[in-house]
Amino acid sequence: MFGQTVNWVGVGGQATATSGVPAYGVWGDSASTGGVGVAGFADATSGYTNGVYGNTASHNGNGVSGNATAPSGYTSGVSGSVVSPNGSGVLGLNFASLGPSATGVSGLSFATSGFGQGVYGQAASSTGAGVFGQILDTASYAAGVLGQVLSPNGVAGQFSAHSGQGLILQGLSGSNYTQVFTVDASGNLDISGNLTVAGSKSARVKLQDGREVALYAVESPENWFEDFGTAQLQGGAAEVALEPGFLQTVDTAADYHVFLTPNGDCHGLYVARKTSAGFEVRELGGGSATIAFDYRIVARRRGFETVRLQEVHIPQGPKSMPARLASMRPPEHVAPPAPPLVVPPQPPKITIPPIPHPVEPQH
Repeated sequence: MFGQTVNWVGVGGQATATSGVPAYGVWGDSASTGGVGVAGFADATSGYTNGVYGNTASHNGNGVSGNATAPSGYTSGVSGSVVSPNGSGVLGLNFASLGPSATGVSGLSFATSGFGQGVYGQAASSTGAGVFGQILDTASYAAGVLGQVLSPNGVAGQFSAHSGQGLILQGLSGSNYTQVFTVDASGNLDISGNLTVAGSKSARVKLQDGREVALYAVESPENWFEDFGTAQLQGGAAEVALEPGFLQTVDTAADYHVFLTPNGDCHGLYVARKTSAGFEVRELGGGSATIAFDYRIVARRRGFETVRLQEVHIPQGPKSMPARLASMRPPEHVAPPAPPLVVPPQPPKITIPPIPHPVEPQH
């Protein structure tokens, strides 16, 4: 401890030794189950005050370091608490203007088993967020939240709807936070925009023998909607009206196609007339058969009448992200840092003076 008066320090400590372990500027120890080794309080109601402040000039040092050596229990190396609605329990700041990996808050978990978390966040508010990430630079290609995994069996990002209900993912866009995609707890995906894939789009169907196979979607250079049905030919003629719901999704004024299949003996069928609301079917050669027939209608989707082989522009993510991820890659093997050596206070050494031997009287 140093004894000189400093008008902004409640308690000051300094260790000037350039080597040796341990060397503590201030050291506190408490054996109580509810005790505090060192406590710092800032009672000022305004200003940028600090209950405890730490600073280091070493490029490998820590401004503040906390270590909990108990082998069990809900211990914390460093714990922060606030009561202000605008405060932060723990605040980390990095003022470097450049750097491959400038980090405000860094969390590491060296446990080789169990559910360890490098960073853990929890919020009790109904509108809060367990973890929140934000990029303030409006011209950057940065990511608000970034996940990376090195294991070939790992997951870079994992989300869970623990109740089995609600949404697992939700995408919001714009200043009004308009919902543009969701994934619910049942795995249903809803997208407001277009879905573009380089591969195929298929349904995964389970067979009776337990195997699951893919049934592929039919692709077309134009945007078509289809409908199917069965009608009855009476005396060689029939009028078929388009289903009202299907009619609202397509543009029948832009022409559409009808394919016919008779379900009985006749001279053949043809489409005699098409309107925007339906079509007329007749038997070839002026026949008068009374039979059922199936039909398939193919019409252009409303709003996409002129689209054909539309050019695809693949959206690009942050261009700097590969370099960013490469800079975050840890070495092949990261050894956990050894905990600091804590030397318990020693009782004062008491020197007992030797007791003189009694001298026998001489005769």
